[in-house]
Amino acid sequence: MDRTVKIDGRSIRLKASALTLLIYEDRFKGRRLLQDMSEIVKITDADDAPLSVYARILWAVAKTADDTLPDIYEWTKDFSISGIMQASKTAYELVCNSFNTPKKAKATAIRKGMRRLMTFCQSH
Repeated sequence: MDRTVKIDGRSIRLKASALTLLIYEDRFKGRRLLQDMSEIVKITDADDAPLSVYARILWAVAKTADDTLPDIYEWTKDFSISGIMQASKTAYELVCNSFNTPKKAKATAIRKGMRRLMTFCQSH
């Protein structure tokens, strides 16, 4: 699953797959993509949103699509915060869509702690 988004006038290709999880964990030691996504789901006030998490997730999804992308610090320095936030919606959608499996497989494959994330993904 891939899509192209505009961030501050630049076209950026995004792709989500199992590789996205590996890229995220490898680059952001001690962080896990699905845990970070499920933490964001719990946020009720946008002012409490950890903006760096949005940037990390967006970068990992962009890196999955284009392995030549520079490090996250180099890549994000030319983007506005609002550009990152807007594009991250598409990144979330792609990650959520990458979980689309038959209901029986979902029930057995998804751990109890991930059900809330899946519900969020299906409703957005």
